[in-house]
Amino acid sequence: DMTTSMFGAIVGDIAGSKYEHHNCKSYRDIEIFKAGSHVTDDTILTLATADYYILNHNGISTTFQDVYRDWANRYPQVGYGRAFRSWFSSDDKNPPPYNSWGNGAAMRVSPIAWMAHKDLTWVLEQAKLCADVTHNHPEGVKGAEATAAAIFLARTGHDKEEIRSYLTQKFDGYDLTRTVAQIRPTYSFSTAAAETVPEAIIAFLDSKDFLDAIRLAISLGGDSDTIAAIAGSIAQAYYATEIPDWMAQYCRTLLRHDQIQVLDAFWAQCAVKRAKWYYWLDAAVGRNARGWHPFDPQAGAKLESLIQKDKTKQQVQWKLKSGSIWYYIDVSTMTQRNATTGRVRPIRRFLEGEYFHPHEPPIYDPPPFDL
Repeated sequence: DMTTSMFGAIVGDIAGSKYEHHNCKSYRDIEIFKAGSHVTDDTILTLATADYYILNHNGISTTFQDVYRDWANRYPQVGYGRAFRSWFSSDDKNPPPYNSWGNGAAMRVSPIAWMAHKDLTWVLEQAKLCADVTHNHPEGVKGAEATAAAIFLARTGHDKEEIRSYLTQKFDGYDLTRTVAQIRPTYSFSTAAAETVPEAIIAFLDSKDFLDAIRLAISLGGDSDTIAAIAGSIAQAYYATEIPDWMAQYCRTLLRHDQIQVLDAFWAQCAVKRAKWYYWLDAAVGRNARGWHPFDPQAGAKLESLIQKDKTKQQVQWKLKSGSIWYYIDVSTMTQRNATTGRVRPIRRFLEGEYFHPHEPPIYDPPPFDL
């Protein structure tokens, strides 16, 4: 599947690449892929993050420092900052971090949120480890953590207000009450995490679909490729498979063989084996699926069988609780409705559910979400 996992960051990077030094603040005039659109450091280091998990999963012990230096030396001419270039090209086998407050860690962090087979705490811990090898300034770390948290929350079914609320409370100084329209007129170029990560998150929050998120991010101006990469990574998680095929196909044509290998291996091997999270169904409708473990190979078949029986009996409404939120599941239309907000989304989010790392299976008792 070309539109899954970290592909949103790569699409955003490529789309924003021609606008980084030629900003376009007119939304209507933004051409998603202009002649000369290309892969930048955002994509290379995102792939490096993914490669870290692939290598370790396959028994090859490595570090974030090693994979970032390896990939950067393999692709040295893709627009790295001066400090990062000095770091990865250093003769020192163990170069120290350089206390960067920039957005370089945030732009490369997205695979971590797709690796999360445990919880948000694990995501934040891994994001900090990923950042600390270079961007060990508190603002550099915060940018990586906020981006990873936003992606994780987006892909685990949280709505935009829940995402906005969590990030605002967790990360001091991130004013997410603003809109793209308010920011755009006076926004100027910056690579500071504190001046790019919140703006990228806002581009996602203001968007109506994946493509809109990319356009809004680019229309802010400034460090367009990184802002669009961050916004794209969150939007892709939230809107699921809404990346148009033509965009995915185009971006893959710009990737080298080893880059495509990592992209595909991350999806296939490590990040997103589908699991079924139907532990408890509301007893009020006569179901109790407690004990369905996500590693039960029959879980999918059991669920499909239950759906078919419900269709036959015309008993198509289920009620599920996820965290503090009740959802109404309508099998006839294959949709879920948030009982609080009324938002209707495809049932696929519940059918495919969370993801896990097959090399390190967690034991959930009780389930991670109180279904």
